[in-house]
Amino acid sequence: QLAAAERAATAAREAEAAKAAPAAPAAELFKIFVRNVGKEPLEVADAAGKAATKPLAAAKPGEAAGEGEFAYVTTGSKLTLRSGDWRVEVETYAMKEGGIGLAFPVQTPTTVEHAGKIVTLAAGAREAYAAPNGGFFWVKDPSSSPALKGAGVAAYALKDDEKARAAAAIAARAAA
Repeated sequence: QLAAAERAATAAREAEAAKAAPAAPAAELFKIFVRNVGKEPLEVADAAGKAATKPLAAAKPGEAAGEGEFAYVTTGSKLTLRSGDWRVEVETYAMKEGGIGLAFPVQTPTTVEHAGKIVTLAAGAREAYAAPNGGFFWVKDPSSSPALKGAGVAAYALKDDEKARAAAAIAARAAA
């Protein structure tokens, strides 16, 4: 009986400690705009390999950029951008000081341009940035000029009236 009482007391202390522990922050909903800036079609998929947008057409002759589309995501999610053999991932995370962060772990050589700074990444490298609301990142295959493969990527905070639509779109994509 004494052992059972000790186990019960231990369980009660652990339950109290769990109540006092801060809960993990809820994933923040936001949207990522992806624009094809290359000369070949661009596929955008989520971490499960499901299409996060329709395939984005390349720029037509005389146009600077091709199609673009929003994908609803949460902090902690990942999108894969693929054009031919060029591939880059866009990881999302919550910044400690608030706001959204974007990281670009790359599978093939890639340049990342943001706010006038250009960083060239080797295959397997990763670069992370604070992502100002609507601030564009240009990620491109550096092996050709002009870039035949690449994308413009920007993160946007959602207005309250968009959050239910975003949650529904994420759930529908997961269920597909």
